[in-house]
Amino acid sequence: MAYLRKLPKSPFWIAGFTDRDGRRTNRTTRLLATHANRPKAQRIAEAFEQAYRQKDAVAFLREQFSTLARQIDPESVATVPTVKEYFDQWREAHGGELAPRTLVSYDLRLRQFVDHVGEELTVDCVKPSHALAFRAKIKRSASAATANNAVKILSAVFNCAMKDGIRLGNPFDLKSLRGDAVKKEAFTVEQVQRLLRVADPEWRSMITFGIFTGQRLGDIAMMTWAQIDFDKREIRFQTEKTRRRMSIPASDALWAHILTLNRGTPTAPLHPRACETRERFGIGLVSRDFTRVMVDAGLRKARPFKRKREKEGDVSREVNPLTFHSLRHSAASWLRDAGVSESLAMEIVGHDSVSVDRAYVHSDAKLMREALNRLPRFA
Repeated sequence: MAYLRKLPKSPFWIAGFTDRDGRRTNRTTRLLATHANRPKAQRIAEAFEQAYRQKDAVAFLREQFSTLARQIDPESVATVPTVKEYFDQWREAHGGELAPRTLVSYDLRLRQFVDHVGEELTVDCVKPSHALAFRAKIKRSASAATANNAVKILSAVFNCAMKDGIRLGNPFDLKSLRGDAVKKEAFTVEQVQRLLRVADPEWRSMITFGIFTGQRLGDIAMMTWAQIDFDKREIRFQTEKTRRRMSIPASDALWAHILTLNRGTPTAPLHPRACETRERFGIGLVSRDFTRVMVDAGLRKARPFKRKREKEGDVSREVNPLTFHSLRHSAASWLRDAGVSESLAMEIVGHDSVSVDRAYVHSDAKLMREALNRLPRFA
């Protein structure tokens, strides 16, 4: 027999019931735990129990949803949105919370899933079988990591559908695929020296910024002269990925390098070619250009960027343990090797510390510059 209960941390009536396997289950009714709402909450609890005892709970709920909703709220319109409709609603509500590049990834996966299941399927009818088939489809043309990332994106959206009361479960609650993951490596001092020897002036500058700021390729490519504070010798900007505001004191080596650059107007980029490529074609082409520098330095074998897939499951993109992002790992590693504290090293490169709450870390610019001056010097 379905029953109601209250929990100290929830303002809602909680429905308790037994499923068809005899397991006791609890679900929130989303109705405030007041005396007036108790009859309505009891009907929801009984509907939950009936649904969980059916062979196809989703089908049962779809049949009962309209009647039950109108009993609780006669003015409600009990219409379950299609996958496409809900994705559009979700993007309008939550798209602004994501970084631009992250939103592009979400848009791609949401669009692909709609194409996979069709525009008529409602959100409540999406099953784990749909999720598994979609993941398998992605895996046929990409890596396991890419397929897992697609599942992660869809899982986040369907979690919201559960919170909105449209679904009872998350069809994308899947275990991650195991694949041949490539562990990212850090550059050694000798490898950085090889890069600097073969790089053209703009890439030498970007590599230097990567070493002495520990920042991502996209942020360095888009830096402008307005972000260089000549009075305080600091680089100030907001990261594209996390929207975190950074203020990094320039080390002696980095400041000496900055003074060798041709200073432009405040809105002019420090690295014009990379900035233009990033704006016109995306960061992928800038990263590809850095791959060419690694090839010239003998740190990566040359390979065609477009190659025919030899077999099903053969991914078209080879993952390399060394990328521009490896400079970020190098900076963090060298700071730690130089005796810089974990919290200060994380503050400099912009990592969120797992052991120190950043709200209580206020690093002095002088200490940060002293720490950065401990990094290896490159001629």
